[in-house]
Amino acid sequence: MSEQFDSQIQPIQPCPVTSTEQIPLTNDFTQLIATPVTAPTIKIPVVLAEPTLQIVVESDITLTPAATEIKRVKKHVFLNQVKLVPVNFARIAGTDYFRVTRAKLFVAGHIRKNIEYASSACSGALRDRIADVPFSGFTDLTFPQTIGGSTPILGISEFAEANFLNEATQMDARLDKAFFQNLVKYNEQP
Repeated sequence: MSEQFDSQIQPIQPCPVTSTEQIPLTNDFTQLIATPVTAPTIKIPVVLAEPTLQIVVESDITLTPAATEIKRVKKHVFLNQVKLVPVNFARIAGTDYFRVTRAKLFVAGHIRKNIEYASSACSGALRDRIADVPFSGFTDLTFPQTIGGSTPILGISEFAEANFLNEATQMDARLDKAFFQNLVKYNEQP
């Protein structure tokens, strides 16, 4: 019976695949075009401040079964959010930019505690409890306004509108005619 089954198996035919011949590209030297020398804008990460934050966190962590001896507690801090919110500004003369003079730094995260403990059971195995303890807080930052100092710089978004006097009443603006201009600068979060 197995011979009949083997004789009925058809050989597998390969599927047709189309292919395209690749033509090698030339690697000729590209002529550089000389441009006038200008000061390039370069984005470099800069440390703005290094404050020491003290956030007091208290938590109740239930251990089941109850612990008779804590063997080891390992702690790791994870930052979930760090935002700098500018509060005071000083305009940079002759430009569309503000230099931040004071800001609030908001910090939020959690402390992961890994608690290894023994219970009251005789010859019991060590127990393990992992707990995430959330924390949040903020601090004020003041940036010195010195030349070459590291302070955040933010662009100004402006809106200007020109209205026309209503010829009929000579007392109010025409609502059907106005010229306006928007200047929008998108700032990166410091």
